[in-house]
Amino acid sequence: MSDLPNGWAWARFEDVADIAQNLVAPSKVLDLPHIAPNHIGSGNRQLLPYSTVRADAVISSKQRFYPGQILFTKIRPYLLKSVLVDFEGVCSADMYPLWTKDTAEPKYLLYWLTSPDFRDVIAHEQGRTVLPKINQAALNRTLMALPPLPEQRRIVAKIENLSANSRRARQHLDHIPRLVEKYKQAILTAAFRGQLQTCITTTLGDCSDFVTSGSRGWAKYYSDTGPKFIRVGNVQRTDISLNWDDTQRVAPPDGSEGQRTNVRPNDLVITITADLGRVGLVTSDIGPAYVNQHVALVRLKAPENGPYLAWYLSSDIGQEQLLEKDRGATRAGLGLEDIRAVSVPEISLKDQQVIVSKIETAFSWIDRLAAETTSARKLIDHLDQAILAKAFRGELVPQDPNDEPASALLERIKAEQTLPVKRRPKARKTTAVKKARKAAN
Repeated sequence: MSDLPNGWAWARFEDVADIAQNLVAPSKVLDLPHIAPNHIGSGNRQLLPYSTVRADAVISSKQRFYPGQILFTKIRPYLLKSVLVDFEGVCSADMYPLWTKDTAEPKYLLYWLTSPDFRDVIAHEQGRTVLPKINQAALNRTLMALPPLPEQRRIVAKIENLSANSRRARQHLDHIPRLVEKYKQAILTAAFRGQLQTCITTTLGDCSDFVTSGSRGWAKYYSDTGPKFIRVGNVQRTDISLNWDDTQRVAPPDGSEGQRTNVRPNDLVITITADLGRVGLVTSDIGPAYVNQHVALVRLKAPENGPYLAWYLSSDIGQEQLLEKDRGATRAGLGLEDIRAVSVPEISLKDQQVIVSKIETAFSWIDRLAAETTSARKLIDHLDQAILAKAFRGELVPQDPNDEPASALLERIKAEQTLPVKRRPKARKTTAVKKARKAAN
């Protein structure tokens, strides 16, 4: 156990918080908010969108919570999912509603429950193994570093000030992906503006040996190994490279289906259902692959035209033609004849290569900026964790020798609890928390 700053003391969790138990039947609270672990962000103390008991069709008993309580997720606690609520509702049985005692500020406890220090403590509690769950006994005996109350308030104020700066930085960074997409589309529009008016045009069908798509029934070919299966999710918008973050593989089908839907380098793939109009270019490095029934395969007569046509169809000019042919009544859809009918400019291969080179150079520069944004976002996350680490080592704000030491506070509170009820001092609680506790009892 490490040394603590002056005025600090080691406290058991049960010395700073009570684990509330108030199970209720869902039929009695149908219109109250329902909070589950998936409604709380990991480590960021943020409440995500949630619904009501009625809307979620809850059938099992839940824990009722009140304003001023911390909702602590006891299942997989290493995910650091806790939030301070200012409303009444019910939460999953995988969560503990917590009341802070007079020894701790609610937000100080909340920050500790979502800090790397807490993750380390619970790992140590269970022999340094990853926890699927922490029970009340284990949580209550967990040790935390407790500063004097005034210092707790100074720590909370400092964390919130620094967190506000981080939050503003994240908000600015969050705008960048949208700006990247807009800038890329602007580059494509500039590259192809006026080509349909100034160049001889033809149709995509006239440029192609064939346009086809997969048939239904591919599920029987799904496999853990084998060629890749190109689906809507693998085709991106504004970027003609295929995305393999989610890769489905298939066993090579026999017969005409396999021959017809097997892609080759410089083939175009175009989504014809769901998010229709995405365009991708097949490259030689993906190896054998097939398309499913939601993706059109365009086999070009001159494969070397593939990059130019893929970028053209991804531009606003190409997209407008594709999307205006949407014939879906209840869902988006393009027919293969719609793909064949799209007008495309006829220009020399040399001019195509110049345009493609300019686009790819500009996109490469933009992608580097986007990568730097991602790195900056990770640095902010690390900074937030470093701030919490400093806070619980007593390095974030100065100690004040005039503060009542935490050890004295703990002893005084314990002494007061041994007094008869009539002689106990009034609890240090806000009006809202007093009302909530009274309602809970």
